[in-house]
Amino acid sequence: MMLGLLSIRATEMEYFTEIAKRGHLYNIQVVRFTPTDINPATELVSGFLFHNETQRWKKEIFPIPSYIYDRCFYNSSDASRKARPIVDWLKKRPSTTFLGHGLPDKMQTYAILQKHKTVAHYLPVTETATTESVWDDISKKGEVILKPLQGSQGNGLCRIIMRRKGFEVYIQSVKDVKQELFQTKDELMNWLNITLRRPYVKQPYLSVQDRMGRPFDIRILLQKNEQGKWQEAGRGVRIGDEQSLVSNLNAGSHAFSYSTWKQSYPRRDIALFESDLHTLISAVPAALEKELPPLFEIGIDVAFDRNRAVWLLDVNSKPGRKVLLESNPSCAEGLYRAPLLYCHSLAKGADVL
Repeated sequence: MMLGLLSIRATEMEYFTEIAKRGHLYNIQVVRFTPTDINPATELVSGFLFHNETQRWKKEIFPIPSYIYDRCFYNSSDASRKARPIVDWLKKRPSTTFLGHGLPDKMQTYAILQKHKTVAHYLPVTETATTESVWDDISKKGEVILKPLQGSQGNGLCRIIMRRKGFEVYIQSVKDVKQELFQTKDELMNWLNITLRRPYVKQPYLSVQDRMGRPFDIRILLQKNEQGKWQEAGRGVRIGDEQSLVSNLNAGSHAFSYSTWKQSYPRRDIALFESDLHTLISAVPAALEKELPPLFEIGIDVAFDRNRAVWLLDVNSKPGRKVLLESNPSCAEGLYRAPLLYCHSLAKGADVL
């Protein structure tokens, strides 16, 4: 049995290698490749095969794997534009099974979750951003958050604030926050017209900072086990710098263990918060899979504001593991084996059928 680790670029190499090292435990040959490594005429792949004897990857030609773990992250690059149609073709290929099919964009995912009464309670109001609708929110509420429809890692997130002397716009990049100042409405509207050529969603600003004014959230990784049942693989806390708009680790945030973090709050607050977490952990996967193709894993990002309201900030079908590994290294073995265990279970199910 062959499991293919699919990515657009040579990223997540440490994660891929750790998975591959354990492949022999389940009689799984692990390979890695990019969508453009496939020869469309022969349907052979010029990728890398992991050799257990040498513990190294070696360039080889092999057939398209029967099972694929999709870790492709898309952006506006040429590589992404070339990769998407190939991945779509692979998903339709009868002899290929994806461990998980991924989620649509933020707006579509929100629309699905909004239908589930239990989950809807935790969702900030999310709408497609237009220049007019953004201005309407700013004029009525004084501020608004914009998020790229296809964004990740907090890159491109904007916070707009109305002040007496004009407007402040804070734009999150991968590493830092840039500030723009506009004195008039016309200047702001011109900036919005240019910015919103790229699709964004808008949300109300949420005061989801800790007691020191730093943005934070709790990342919970959910995965299917070898029985195909959802279970929690781990959780950790991300706390950003005071100047940051997001708590993403790539934006300079720090990871903390959940058990350490929760000690800074009264027991009653944590008890209520954990009750909400339990509700979300149970409800979110069910709500998504009711309307979407099967998933293997999701990361859910949750926070609670200064009024102790709980918010589901984001759901990601290709979550990173850095916050879990940094805050709770003991979970590493389970994280590396999970794709292999689920692949093995899918193969057994196929044999039964």
